[in-house]
Amino acid sequence: YIEVDVDAAFVVDPLQMFSKVQWTPFAQRRLFGQVQRVVLRGVPVFAEGELLAEPGSGALLFRAWLS
Repeated sequence: YIEVDVDAAFVVDPLQMFSKVQWTPFAQRRLFGQVQRVVLRGVPVFAEGELLAEPGSGALLFRAWLS
């Protein structure tokens, strides 16, 4: 599940993104709705701005019509 503070405003900083690509069309824009916590299969993987999951702990999933 994902907990989102829909009233929280933040400015997008590409250098703070959890992505290999440090680019976004939303850079330096003020947005609303900030993710506070993510729990996958009962395990917290993101909380309070910190990525908690170990690298490589995810799984690539395919839809049946894509495979």
